[in-house]
Amino acid sequence: MRLVFTILFLGILVSAWAANVFLGDLAEDDNARIRREHAERSDVLMPSAESGSANAQYELGKHFLFTDDLVRDPAISFGWFQRAAVSGHAEAQYELGRMYEEGQGIQQNYELAARWYARSAEAANSPEAQYALGQLNFRGLVPGHNRTKALELFKRAAENGQPVAQYLVGRMYDSGWGVRVDPVEAYKWYSLAERHRKRVLKESIEYDPAKARDRISLSMNQSQRDVANKAIEAWIATHN
Repeated sequence: MRLVFTILFLGILVSAWAANVFLGDLAEDDNARIRREHAERSDVLMPSAESGSANAQYELGKHFLFTDDLVRDPAISFGWFQRAAVSGHAEAQYELGRMYEEGQGIQQNYELAARWYARSAEAANSPEAQYALGQLNFRGLVPGHNRTKALELFKRAAENGQPVAQYLVGRMYDSGWGVRVDPVEAYKWYSLAERHRKRVLKESIEYDPAKARDRISLSMNQSQRDVANKAIEAWIATHN
């Protein structure tokens, strides 16, 4: 009986060892595949990027940033975004600003982040760049910052359909941050942001446009709500 148990125990050990080897081989194969596919994509983009194509440089920057941790390299990504951004590529300018803001691949620098966001915002009327630049001003992270300037940038982004900016414009009118309190404007922008509530809540669980709209509605009379609803309908009609 002892011999039988010994044989069974050894069988279990051998099976476990074989399973570990198999899983290790799978992991190794998967890593090799990731590296191979990454290298193949790099080889496709590199000639055009080296020749000065801003689009290829931008794509190469994304390729090294938005990828598996095994091959991710923010420093290389930053270099390619920078080359494309200098050439006037608006999306690369935004990504470069974001990397400066977050300190990815380069030392964190809010002033340079603001500079590149501003270039992207002007070059392409980018709502994401407008929103990001508004946040730097709102949070007091750049020279000459103020909430009036933040509101101006948030409004530009909001008019271009950026839902978090829409919520923040509502909140600024609701709270009187950099502007006179205006419940009609606050209700309007909260309502527009509520159409993309999940996107807004993803930015911050404290940003709930539905709750904010319902709260401010309680302090409004019917005439104010009618004016706000007409403004919402007009905005949607001109942006669809």
